[in-house]
Amino acid sequence: MRRLSLRALLDRPGLAWPPADVAGRWAAVSEYKRYYGCDSDSIFQHRPDLTGGGGDSQVFTPIPIARELANFSAALLFGEPATIAALEPGDQAALDALVKANRLDELLTASAELVAVEGAGGLRVSLDDGVPGGVVLDHVPGDRIMWRERFGRFTSGGILCLELRERNVTYRLLEDHDVGSVTRRLFKGNLTRLGDAVPLSEGPEPWRELKPETATGLLDRSTLTKWENKPGGVSDLAGILPLIDAHDDASTLLRDKSAASVPIMAGHESLLDEHGEFAAWRGILLRTPSEVVPETLIPADKLVQVLQADFPAEPMIRYLDTLRSQIVTAAGYSPESFTGEGTAGRADTGRALALRQARTTHTRNSKATMTQRAVSEALGVALAVYLGRPLAEALMPTVELTDPIATVSEQVAENQDTPTATGGND
Repeated sequence: MRRLSLRALLDRPGLAWPPADVAGRWAAVSEYKRYYGCDSDSIFQHRPDLTGGGGDSQVFTPIPIARELANFSAALLFGEPATIAALEPGDQAALDALVKANRLDELLTASAELVAVEGAGGLRVSLDDGVPGGVVLDHVPGDRIMWRERFGRFTSGGILCLELRERNVTYRLLEDHDVGSVTRRLFKGNLTRLGDAVPLSEGPEPWRELKPETATGLLDRSTLTKWENKPGGVSDLAGILPLIDAHDDASTLLRDKSAASVPIMAGHESLLDEHGEFAAWRGILLRTPSEVVPETLIPADKLVQVLQADFPAEPMIRYLDTLRSQIVTAAGYSPESFTGEGTAGRADTGRALALRQARTTHTRNSKATMTQRAVSEALGVALAVYLGRPLAEALMPTVELTDPIATVSEQVAENQDTPTATGGND
């Protein structure tokens, strides 16, 4: 099996970018992020047929449902801060210092949203004297990493790519995270070609002080950990973009038709004064036609007329609701747990509530397994670098995540078991 390395890239300066083996994956991730960003101009540029209003980008009304799904996913994992405990009590103080210095709660919540959208991302450990403790943990987007994998499942670091553009030149900093070392190389190319290697000192200002080689001191892990959304690195948006397109198209059509269907009130010419203005009628409801002109001259129903009827929006709203439920279900969630609708007035037992939300529970548990593994490994690497120890595996902490659905089900069950004032149960 060919080993992914910077050396192989250095031998191919004319390499098309991105490389063929990651181009499809990176393009898919970029597409997911476009829907997550929900920028109407960006989506309209790629899908001008999704306007429903005759091709006008100003009318196009995308609904941020992809962002809602990502928010919901992150809330299922980090609605409350994770509980992180060192394997050895003597290491807890150092672990707490790392967690505080890196504002880990903020990092994990924000990163969990992106991982849900992208399918997989990276947690990187770096050395930086400008940060308390000198060890930094950050998130790297999934469309910036070439993972070093075996059998499609086992990951041992990889190469991440950072880009900066100056005029017609694209600089790419490739950072190879391998066991025990980080190697950096800077390339000067264009949008479609990697280009030639140049010294870091000749590149963009933010990268000039970086070292070409950094020893991490680790013997068992790299400083780049893969964080998958679900087993296999599947995005919450995989396979549902056509449904989101239909939802956006319908919402645009609803907006366009509603705006065009505002009733137009027209008054008879007898309401005009000698200057051709509506002196007698300025949109005020007339009590009787005789107040303006005798009934014998003009029929009462002809003085003021509605020239355009209201647009019946209810069928379109029901269609949007159906699409929304399909999107949420296809993403792996129960519509009721996602929206909170449809539960009012129900006296569910804890078991009934859990059954109705089983789809969300299953998805959340899959995500939690992948998240706990990735966060534990990344923190173990950070702690090993921080303490100057060679083995990260021995320092990987336990990571406990609160399950909000299980918590609600337990609260419902407890409330139903609470005796009433008469001594019985409701």
